[in-house]
Amino acid sequence: MTEDSKKTADIYEKYAQLFLKEKNYPKATNAYENAGDYWEKKGEIRNAIKDYEDALRYVSNKEDQTRIKNKMEKLHFERVKILGRLEQMKQDIVTKKPRKGLRDKLYSSLSIASLAFALIFISLNLTGNAVGGITLNDSRWISICFFLCGLSFAFLYLKNKN
Repeated sequence: MTEDSKKTADIYEKYAQLFLKEKNYPKATNAYENAGDYWEKKGEIRNAIKDYEDALRYVSNKEDQTRIKNKMEKLHFERVKILGRLEQMKQDIVTKKPRKGLRDKLYSSLSIASLAFALIFISLNLTGNAVGGITLNDSRWISICFFLCGLSFAFLYLKNKN
């Protein structure tokens, strides 16, 4: 809320207090009601209800009292609706599953990398002597381990995707 908005509301409320000192209750009621209308336009429900309650304290005729009560009931209904929405949002946040984006990327990357290493180690022709003196049997075992790791990561990725 801007500073001008607060000043306008304060002016309405100060006028109402001045009218009360003069014992001019109809004008005080009108000023409080105007302040409440102002707060309602700005979306400040709590302040609007407070000013409407002050207006009801000093209202003199039945029509004004009914009009102000209707405004208050409408605001109470809006407030309950807003509080209900906030409670629903809170429940959604509490029950919401954590984000899986980073975990999905990690599992998919590890799965692809493990399967690629499995393909590299399955054949000594691809690795040659660059890996060192690995025998054909050792290379196949390494390849099987990478393949199983790749399958495990692919399974975890698919499980978390759902």
